[in-house]
Amino acid sequence: MGFYYKGLDDNFCDLQTGKTRYTAGKVISIPIGERRKEFCKAGMLHASKNIFDIFKFIQPKTFCIVEGKPILEGKEKAGFHEYKVVKRLSSKEVSKLLNMNWDLRPITSFFTKVKNPTKEEIELLHEYIKVADSIRVPVSALVWGSINASVWSLVSDSVGYSVWDSVWCSVWYLVSGSVRDSIYAYLGSLFIGIKKWKRIKHKKGEYPFQAGAELIKRGFMPCTDGKFWYLLSGKAGTKWKIVYEEKLK
Repeated sequence: MGFYYKGLDDNFCDLQTGKTRYTAGKVISIPIGERRKEFCKAGMLHASKNIFDIFKFIQPKTFCIVEGKPILEGKEKAGFHEYKVVKRLSSKEVSKLLNMNWDLRPITSFFTKVKNPTKEEIELLHEYIKVADSIRVPVSALVWGSINASVWSLVSDSVGYSVWDSVWCSVWYLVSGSVRDSIYAYLGSLFIGIKKWKRIKHKKGEYPFQAGAELIKRGFMPCTDGKFWYLLSGKAGTKWKIVYEEKLK
């Protein structure tokens, strides 16, 4: 017998069928006539000792701890015919295990309408420009190089790239690369456990691209075409507008 992590959907149901709900104390069992002794088969339940290993197979939204005796054990997952749900994990507990903010919110949810930036938000843009100009590689490359790759695909798919169908404006073909950098700046802010970001000087425990992340949370997308810096704003699913522009010095 041992304790394992199980990845589930938004409603704490299995990701294969969405029909089996995991609640504390519940015994999940495969009917005897349907049991198999092979991984990735319908007659097998799966869970992992290491929560990071789950991301190599599925994209979970919630997690729980199960207890059981595996009939198969691999390097990254174990197979069961039966196990008991010990507890559901809260977002706070998952955040601590993954060293990141697990309160995943799509970037598009921050963009609800066209609005103009305040002086404070323009200052945030200046802070972001200063940091972005101080590094020799794109922001996206720097953030990617510092993050645990096993959870990156989930975070980028569920949080970041939901924005691509919405971010559209008259200068899109010129700024798309820097929009990617800004998306990565926001995604990097979720990884609260990273104290030292690679290839950039910053104070210990400080996230160097926080200004860019903050702009997105306020409903502004910072981007540049190499001649001007822009702030885009708009409602998700509609054409966004340039609400601020500033010529590079």
